[in-house]
Amino acid sequence: MGDVKDRLGYVEQNLQTLEDHVLEELESLKKAVMGQDELRTRFMELFANLQEQLDVVKVGVEETRQETTICKRAIAGGAVVTHSPTVDALKPKEFGGKRDATELDNFIWHMERYFEGASITDEKAKVRTATLYLTDTATLWWRRKHNDIEKGLCTVDTWDVLKKEIKRQFYPENVTYEARKKLRELKHKSRIHDYEAVTEEPVLALPDHTKVFKLQTDASDFAIGGVLMQEGHPIAFESRKLNDTERRYTVQEKEMTAVVHCLRTWRHYLLGRRFLIKTDNIATSYFQSQRKLSPKQARWQDFLAEFDYHVVSANQTDWARLLDVAQFSYNLMRSEATNQSPFEIAIG
Repeated sequence: MGDVKDRLGYVEQNLQTLEDHVLEELESLKKAVMGQDELRTRFMELFANLQEQLDVVKVGVEETRQETTICKRAIAGGAVVTHSPTVDALKPKEFGGKRDATELDNFIWHMERYFEGASITDEKAKVRTATLYLTDTATLWWRRKHNDIEKGLCTVDTWDVLKKEIKRQFYPENVTYEARKKLRELKHKSRIHDYEAVTEEPVLALPDHTKVFKLQTDASDFAIGGVLMQEGHPIAFESRKLNDTERRYTVQEKEMTAVVHCLRTWRHYLLGRRFLIKTDNIATSYFQSQRKLSPKQARWQDFLAEFDYHVVSANQTDWARLLDVAQFSYNLMRSEATNQSPFEIAIG
């Protein structure tokens, strides 16, 4: 009995120890579970914050993507301009294709200043921007050039190349020489627009009835012609062939036929005002001095009587100009006696 009692006491003691140990383990497990719950709660809070930040980043990325798309479209359209917050680039003046060296140089200079002010550095963007300021004749030239570029006949992809092409087309350096050279080199297989004729003023001037008209005529064995001018500018041209009868005329009669034909053509310009007739000989004076005239010559003389004109020979010497030259030469000629010219004697 004593042994059983001792053993029961030992078992009871061990049970108590086991109970205490189990309680400690349960308490530890409870604390661990509570710690895990707290950790889970903190983890969920961190995850929620991270999700919010990711949402903000997504919004920023979407805005950046949209702005990038807009920038790409602007680059494709040639409108890449970065404006400074304090500097406003002044737009250059348009260039219409006038063959004036000063105007062309100013256009190029202003375009380069505009590129600097607008921070345009891309060469293709410079070309696209500069061509937007071409007008009138310059626009027509660029349209033809652009067609050649699309066909692969030439390349204009930098600002320096565009400047060179514009200067070659519109710079008034040796314009007459280049035009004649192109005319000599013109062939049937060449493109016509490469040899376009460009003039600043109309070929024919408008008549000014406050100024004196000058009629210049000429005749050959087969045709007659004339030009009506004012101050060296042509107003109108006229010519025709001689018929079989007129070809048998004398030289004076052919010249007179040219004068009469041109007077009939431009009667509305010349009737009622004084003008000059310039011919290769004194045809009109010849008929006016004749005592006996043929019926044809008499009709011409009656017709000429309607006009107020003065005849000048085309080969007449300009004595007024030669007199000025002679006086200038004489005033500078040194005398052998005084070793001084009249100019030096008068001025000292």
